[in-house]
Amino acid sequence: MPKQKTRLGNPGHQNQVVKRQSPKLKADTMPSSPRQLSRQHHDKKLHYNVRDVDVDRDFLLELMADDIDGSENEGMTTEEDEEEDDPLEDSSLDLSRKLHTCSDFHTKTSTAPKRAKVLNSHSNHKSKEEEQQKEDQEQEEQEHQQQRDDDEGGSQASECSQIPMKRIESTEEVDNGVDDCDSLAWNHSILTSRDACDMERYDHRFEKYNTEASIEKLRKAHEAALSHRFGTESASMTFTTFTERTCPCEISDILIPSKNLANSSTRDSQDTVVSGVSSSDIRKSIHPRLSSSRNHYKAFQVGMFDLFDSYRDVFFSERTFNNDKSLREMYMLHVMNHLLKARSYILRHNDLLQKGKVDDEDVCRDQGYTRPKALILLPYRHHALMIVKLINTLACQPTRVGKKRDLRHRKRFVREYSIEVEGSPRHPNPEYEQYFKGNVDDFFVLGVAVKNLNVNLYTPFNTSDLLIASPLGLKHALEKRSSKNEPNFLSGIEVVVVDQAESFHMQNMDHLLWVFSQLNQKTLSGEVDISRIRFWSLEGLSQCMRQTIVLSAFPTPQLISLFHKHCNNIAGAQVLLAKPKLGSIRHVIHKNLSQVFLRVHVDAFSEVPDARFQYFTRHIFPLLQKEEASRTLVFIPSYFDFVRLRNHLRKLKIKFCQICEYTERPNVTRARSAFFHGYKPILLYTERYHYHNRPTIRNIRHIVFYELPMFPQFYNEMLNCINGVAVPDATCTILYTRFEADRLSRVVGTSQALSMLKSNEAKHLFL
Repeated sequence: MPKQKTRLGNPGHQNQVVKRQSPKLKADTMPSSPRQLSRQHHDKKLHYNVRDVDVDRDFLLELMADDIDGSENEGMTTEEDEEEDDPLEDSSLDLSRKLHTCSDFHTKTSTAPKRAKVLNSHSNHKSKEEEQQKEDQEQEEQEHQQQRDDDEGGSQASECSQIPMKRIESTEEVDNGVDDCDSLAWNHSILTSRDACDMERYDHRFEKYNTEASIEKLRKAHEAALSHRFGTESASMTFTTFTERTCPCEISDILIPSKNLANSSTRDSQDTVVSGVSSSDIRKSIHPRLSSSRNHYKAFQVGMFDLFDSYRDVFFSERTFNNDKSLREMYMLHVMNHLLKARSYILRHNDLLQKGKVDDEDVCRDQGYTRPKALILLPYRHHALMIVKLINTLACQPTRVGKKRDLRHRKRFVREYSIEVEGSPRHPNPEYEQYFKGNVDDFFVLGVAVKNLNVNLYTPFNTSDLLIASPLGLKHALEKRSSKNEPNFLSGIEVVVVDQAESFHMQNMDHLLWVFSQLNQKTLSGEVDISRIRFWSLEGLSQCMRQTIVLSAFPTPQLISLFHKHCNNIAGAQVLLAKPKLGSIRHVIHKNLSQVFLRVHVDAFSEVPDARFQYFTRHIFPLLQKEEASRTLVFIPSYFDFVRLRNHLRKLKIKFCQICEYTERPNVTRARSAFFHGYKPILLYTERYHYHNRPTIRNIRHIVFYELPMFPQFYNEMLNCINGVAVPDATCTILYTRFEADRLSRVVGTSQALSMLKSNEAKHLFL
């Protein structure tokens, strides 16, 4: 992995720093005119909502992208302010009141009538000022009520047993005079119009079967999901360029199908319809806090969001750098939609319990063992930076009354998750630039808490709603808490997203498998109220109610095995695969290069390493000892096979040089120089080193693939290192087994791989 200077953050984020008090607004600092107020807003000295000044909604995003060192923003902490406590404290409330007072002062001074006006006009203007003051006071009371609700929703426990309860009678009794829903709102028996949206899928998923009578039905469905297998492939109706394998629901009515709007005459003509789903359906399905972020979506995005919103397990194996942005936007929209809907239920149940409007405590079972509900696993810190930018765009939109939402601890996050790239030379391989742009540190854990008026970063794990982490950083954090006998904070996870999953093969796949083994375990902490835990969590059935989304550039046996073993969603699963296509062999530039594919006979998968090693030592290695076989590069994907071959060559006292992911840079330079000048005839070269560096090895005459590479583009990259003009007699030898059909199909093509595996001949030649 390339070494980059970056600042590693503490995975636990438990540092306690004294919080700086909010600045007080003095009378001499208040603006005296709209021009002065606009100038102060331009200088980023004061930021608060005033009707006469347009608030720049993209200000936070621009600062995050450009890493501009500005002054303090309203509700946003500075570099010294890194306390991880609840942001809605008395100090922030006092500051909010003062800012509203300042807004009223500006309204009075800017709208004061001139002396030349008549007294009647002055009195009318004064009455308008009084009405405006009343409206501001009402808005202030509403914001303070929302802040109190936000503080109540921040904790998992509620004093349910100490509050007298009464059953809910009607929607009018619950709303308490809240304004009617807008055109996109949906009537709900519990939620208010502030959270009104299409809750049909969420209710069928998390509320309908959240009863003690449904436990036996869920248990039988979970046992059936443990033994299910995907059926035959079929053409995808939603994505025409893919084939899909669908595992049906174990419970028929837990999944609500999409509404078919293809023949609807009232549908907007600008909406893009994919399999009966349109952009307007997305706006109706998401929480009102997210609905203002975007109006129209691409056809691919609409289809993917409908698939994610069905709460099925999804394995998408055709992630590319052309569609990765669309995929990231859709799964983040789904994750934030899930978090806000769950938060709406918790806040509403807290309010009903405090008002004594429920008499059955089972109605308010809306939580798991721990507060975190979503987990996003990413390979590098740069991807976490992209995720937080999307969170800022989606969840930090202004409120309906114009109140600005903020992203707290932004400066600290930008400092730790971004990296200076100006002036650094660009890599000639464009794919390498896509994989390793930005900060490529693979050790991080970030807690995110969604509040009413802000989104907090670096929150403690037990008080976070969303966890963004790498498998290595998350494993380290869990093991550290386990050594202190602290509970597992992954017990209540309901949505898991694994993005760019193919990169985990080049790190350590065992870390990812270990993290999945720790999900949804029974761990009861002192911060949870057992009367609010869902029934299926108490019965140990949280795993069958968890949704897992895996996005990868290509399918691998390890990822598919993980998907079968740890993803047993009773809502079913759907695997999207690409249709048969050509392999990477067609990108080889050398026209006269002889490429020989040799099939190694093996009966069981456990015998593959030994069978390949014996075949190599008996048939391939004697050819490498000849003089005409000098300057031979042996490409080895597995590090264990690399160590085995290295020890074998050392035992035979044969000259060779080696380059692996653990080789230091000076040794790499010496090895490449010795191989180039012919001092060492054999070079052992690992795939993981090539993934992290992508060098061009010069003066290669022969290449031996000890095993087909996992990344198909590495095959043509290595063959293109051969100079066809200087070395016309270059050769390439590839060893493969019948258990590597996926790698073979990505190199030679799907149809050609099938014919090679079915053929009785063990040797195939490509020119």
